[in-house]
Amino acid sequence: MAGALQPTRRHFLRQTLWLAGLSAFGVLPAGCGQKWALLPPRPVDWSMKPLASAKVAERFFPDGRVELHIEHEILRGITPAMLVWWMRNIEGDMELKGRSYPRYLIWHPIDHIHFSVRDRLPDGSVGVGSEVRVLPSGRVTSIARIVTMPGEEGDGGDLEQAVAGQSVTLTFADEVDCSRGDVIAAAIDPPEAADQFEAVIVWMAEDELLPGRGYW
Repeated sequence: MAGALQPTRRHFLRQTLWLAGLSAFGVLPAGCGQKWALLPPRPVDWSMKPLASAKVAERFFPDGRVELHIEHEILRGITPAMLVWWMRNIEGDMELKGRSYPRYLIWHPIDHIHFSVRDRLPDGSVGVGSEVRVLPSGRVTSIARIVTMPGEEGDGGDLEQAVAGQSVTLTFADEVDCSRGDVIAAAIDPPEAADQFEAVIVWMAEDELLPGRGYW
């Protein structure tokens, strides 16, 4: 009897996970919209670990909730800095065998459909390969190099990542005009550029503040 019930349980689990993906990422089941249908495997040249390398445990609760625990094998040679770089550069596109793909679909070449970041912490860091937007022009490019001068970061040279407070030179992958006063921001979450804004001003001078008058 347990063997007969197993396909039903796994079907229920797949349905539950699919509904979770729908609520979290806006993913629709295959057939409901071509955009979110299951994609064919991407033509990568490397070998991936088999599914059997992961330990999977399922737990079903009386109220219908399902607890799924997946424990993967340890990835040897992966450092915390590599994971930070991966999460900072998972968005955007890349080229593989003459075709453009979202990076996420190449790094997850089977079954995965869509990935997006709802919000990022404004930590002010930037890494090689990060997509940036130059304001006010709105041009989008990526960081090709992060260069330091001798004495500022050891002996100087190139960095893989820079954080707020460091003095560095950013080299773009494309020819983009970035002049004094322009802002380099994350491409996915740039600040709003406007020539008007609303503010609350606390005026401490004895003379009255006059609307329309210039103050310097």
